[in-house]
Amino acid sequence: MNKRCWSAIMPVVMPSLPWMVFLVLTGCQFMQQDFDKYGENYRAVPVQILTKGDTKEQVVAMLGPQAQVIGSKVFDQGTVDVWEYQKWHASVGSDSIEQRYWLYFLNGKYQRWTSPQDWSEEARRIYESRPK
Repeated sequence: MNKRCWSAIMPVVMPSLPWMVFLVLTGCQFMQQDFDKYGENYRAVPVQILTKGDTKEQVVAMLGPQAQVIGSKVFDQGTVDVWEYQKWHASVGSDSIEQRYWLYFLNGKYQRWTSPQDWSEEARRIYESRPK
């Protein structure tokens, strides 16, 4: 750029530069507060670290508390519980759930995870496939 263009641009850019820096810095701070406010999980849920037979306490120690309990089904010789874990997606405006993971426990022991589906039917399959 030649000196004359620079001379024309600088009086316009310089007064607005502090405001641009301010907006960038406060925007970053706002995003951090946004994530902290919701307290949701924005990282992938590492279900691959779970092992069949882990207790509920071990699962909570590895993944943190579940987002919600989906349901529980009582059978003659056991109970199947279903927990939901969630991965959230940050977006402008309201954030949303990107992925749901349903974890199945037979008598308090982790069995497997699936994506949301008819949980009572899956609970029946898990119960019927247990060692007798």
